[in-house]
Amino acid sequence: MHLNIEPQELYFFDIYLRKLLISKPVNSLRSHGSHLHKPKRLQLIYEGSIKENEKGTIFEIRIIASENEIGPLEINVKGGISEEEKKPVMRMLVSRITEAERMTKEKPLESFEYEAHLSTGFYPMKITIEFGKYKLSPLEERSEEGWLCKLRFPVEAINKDDSLTWATVEARQIAAWLSLIFNVLFRFQYFSEVGEDIAPIIHFEKIERPDLRPVKHPFAGELKIPCDFLELWNHLNFLPPNIVAAFMSSCVCFQVAKEMCMTHIGIAYTLFVTAIEVIAEKVMKIEGYKKRFVEFICQGIGRSDEEFRTRLKDFYKGRSEVLHEEGVGLGLIPTFGIISFDVVPGDELWSLEVIVNAALIGFLKDPKKFGVLFRSDA
Repeated sequence: MHLNIEPQELYFFDIYLRKLLISKPVNSLRSHGSHLHKPKRLQLIYEGSIKENEKGTIFEIRIIASENEIGPLEINVKGGISEEEKKPVMRMLVSRITEAERMTKEKPLESFEYEAHLSTGFYPMKITIEFGKYKLSPLEERSEEGWLCKLRFPVEAINKDDSLTWATVEARQIAAWLSLIFNVLFRFQYFSEVGEDIAPIIHFEKIERPDLRPVKHPFAGELKIPCDFLELWNHLNFLPPNIVAAFMSSCVCFQVAKEMCMTHIGIAYTLFVTAIEVIAEKVMKIEGYKKRFVEFICQGIGRSDEEFRTRLKDFYKGRSEVLHEEGVGLGLIPTFGIISFDVVPGDELWSLEVIVNAALIGFLKDPKKFGVLFRSDA
């Protein structure tokens, strides 16, 4: 039997086939895979048993595939039954394989709902805000990382295990994006049971951006929602997919840098610079890492006087010194004795953080300044 699917779709076929095989009259199933090195092949094996009328039947389905093609399926039926009794078993297996093949082409998805708990440090969330498919709500609880809030969202996936993987990725990405927009460290903590839905109640905090000032949150007071929150979210979702992916990577760099600020200043410093480099490489048609870094920030903030440019060049030079001379470059691993508070002055780190935050938000407010069109304008 030959499969009419592409080799890269075997992942989906495997999931659908296992789901279809383990139903009556099959009462046990074991599946496993292995790599064959000479020549390079992937082998998938499904072994199952059927027991009806005191007679035991064992079947095996074997698939061998390369990156370019899938070989013919081998189906074997064994046990204490006659050749005639094997035929309906073979028809049943072929029918389920054919159905798995159809599902692989169509890739039907199920909807799963998740509620992730995020920490917000010193700033409790007091309101509920809805943006896209996400809803961010207060939670009167604390963890070691501070106050908690909950992020509720659905995930479309082929099964529960797959949905959990994507939900974890999404929760971490949204936490990184929120860290940039609020300039407060949001951390993904864990998933909980989905609770009662809450209607959004939004109070926006008026703020002009970009102005080299992060959102002002009173210490241990309510987390403020900037008035451009929904505008920035909508802009992000109308960008081309490759730009969205790069920008979210920049958000992750910014988030991790904020997390490292109190313990590993050198690493935080390099990651703030990297947050700009990641998106600048995608949107700036300029050769040279330092030039792209400087020009992206100047465009994002709307300032390009020589004094400011010199300051940005000093930031980049400082990053290079920390990264290469202080030994942080080997995978950015915090090592005792390498990073110290003398490497980067605290006020310089704070200035870099504020400038990077303003530049990234400046890009999101007006990506057309960088030659990036919204999908609706392209």
